[in-house]
Amino acid sequence: MKLTRKKLIELIDLKNRGWASYQVNKKVGITVRRIDQIYKEYRETRKIPELGKSAGRPVRQITKEKEAMVRQVYGKYNVCASQLRALIERNLFYLK
Repeated sequence: MKLTRKKLIELIDLKNRGWASYQVNKKVGITVRRIDQIYKEYRETRKIPELGKSAGRPVRQITKEKEAMVRQVYGKYNVCASQLRALIERNLFYLK
């Protein structure tokens, strides 16, 4: 179940009213451990936590030259990414 901002606010409000994590779990539908983690972060910062902002793999920046090379090879061969990589590695010195 997705944890929305509305559920976060409700979770924090219920915990501030003195509800146990188990009771909040039944009301909101989030695990007790996750409720405790979110509420701990709220107590430390006094701000509603922003979840999912820095999640996932970091973005890898590529140079303009590499981007142009990929676009050129894709325009010529029109293949998937794995085959495109092999083509670029094999023909790297022949591309203009």
